[in-house]
Amino acid sequence: MRSTIHGIWSLLLVLAIPAWGHAVSPGGKLIVSLNPGIGFFAMHDINRLIDDNQSGFMTVTPAQGLSRMSWGLDLGSSVFYGATDYLLLGVDFSYLVTDTSAKVGDGAFYPPQDDYYKISLPAVEISAMAKAAWHASSLVLLSAGLGVSSLSLADAGERLESRGTLTGTVYSTAIVPYSGSTLGFKFVGGVDLMIWEWFSLGLEGGYRLARFDEIKARLNDRTVTLQNADGSNFTLDYSGLFLRYTFRFYF
Repeated sequence: MRSTIHGIWSLLLVLAIPAWGHAVSPGGKLIVSLNPGIGFFAMHDINRLIDDNQSGFMTVTPAQGLSRMSWGLDLGSSVFYGATDYLLLGVDFSYLVTDTSAKVGDGAFYPPQDDYYKISLPAVEISAMAKAAWHASSLVLLSAGLGVSSLSLADAGERLESRGTLTGTVYSTAIVPYSGSTLGFKFVGGVDLMIWEWFSLGLEGGYRLARFDEIKARLNDRTVTLQNADGSNFTLDYSGLFLRYTFRFYF
């Protein structure tokens, strides 16, 4: 087993040798990237409801024990083109996922079920980006840029779920769907280590400005604009820092 592991590492080092010492300029290249990571979200209005042990806008027993929705997954991909050796233009896609749930009661006796209340707020972000890029060394490529984003809610809303006590299977769901769209901005910086001339590994971080100022919901068989107790619009604020791994392919 040990010899097999040593053999794999030796093969990787041999394959990587052609890249060592050779700068790979992005100019004229198509760069496709997979960017899994995490994001931190402001979410002031929904977290205020959670802190007050309220259950959103569904007519159900208030759910105790909901977690604040302050972070979630940021699953991204991007396509860039090297307009020059120092300028990258492209499109960045992110699927933002954050949710919370808590048990609100016992469900059916057979098969044994529990009733859960769940708030799920996935959103899709598509950004037109421009980034400056430069080599810190022959193997390290730095970048920084900004973009304008279009965001929309994707299957977001509140749910009552009956889950199997033993299996976790969801047997039935009642839904109050949310809908909304907005514009935002994204600021990003990253560092990439060239492994081969056609592949790099890296880290990318930045800040997102994105708030939905009007949320529509299908509530009691009619579409309404959600509002806070003081009469102001209920908002969903995805603004915050994000950090992602980058797996880039150069063509």
